[in-house]
Parts: sequence; structure tokens; C-alpha cells
Amino acid sequence: MMTLSKADQDQLDDLKAKLDRALAGGDDTLTDREIDRLGELRAKERAGIIAAAEQRQQRDSVRGVSRIALALKRAHRRS
Repeated sequence: MMTLSKADQDQLDDLKAKLDRALAGGDDTLTDREIDRLGELRAKERAGIIAAAEQRQQRDSVRGVSRIALALKRAHRRS
């Protein structure tokens, strides 16, 4: 799973805050480089979230298969 480093997370938080202030009509503006970096960090963040969701889905699938197998074994023992 790809997670952001502390420095990247701090930079992302700073850029998001700066963007929010700029959109709210403040004096802050983002440079093209800052906008590009914000996009890169958000893409990394999304990739990490997607990877975590996929891992969880795999674990849940394995658990589901295990539960089904256990239920089938129990049913077989009863018959």
C-alpha cells in the first residue's frame, strides 16, 4: 500500500489549506508548480486509499470463503 510520508502529508495539508483560502477569496494564490504538486500528492493519496480498499476486499473475500467452507463442513457433519 502506498502511503504518504509525513513530509508529503504535511505539504498536502498546507497546499489544501492554501487552495481553500484562495477559493474563499483570500489573497493566497497557488503557482502552477504548487498546483502540479497538489495534483501529484492527491494522486498518491488516492492510490493509497484504493490499495487499502483492495487489500481489505481481498481479506474479506478470504474470510467469506473460510466462513462458507466452515458452514459446509458443519452441514456435512450433521448429515
